Amino acid sequence: MASEYHIFNGDQLLAQLSPEITGTRIVIRECLMDGPVAADTLHDFYKMRTRFLTAEYPIGTIEEYHKNVVTEFERIQNIPPNSAIYLWFEDDLFCQVNCWLVLALLQDQVGCQLS
Repeated sequence: MASEYHIFNGDQLLAQLSPEITGTRIVIRECLMDGPVAADTLHDFYKMRTRFLTAEYPIGTIEEYHKNVVTEFERIQNIPPNSAIYLWFEDDLFCQVNCWLVLALLQDQVGCQLS
């Protein structure tokens, strides 16, 4: 059986998931519809977003951004081939913009099934 991964747009959506649903849970904690998003590399993107969010919002330190946000994106990039991936995003603009980045990160995953 393929490994199952559930990707959630935020902790609130994750909290609504039934404990009966098994699999690895990944939480997107970004606000990509606000602030700069254009960068040449993911490393530059993370640096830019860290600077913006720590200056504009009380999100904590650079280290906390890396721990709570960047590591979740890295987990997406490390999903093994042939996994089943379930995307848990609402249909509003906030969620859709975050979903676009998740889909971009998943585009090179081999043999994965998205739901």
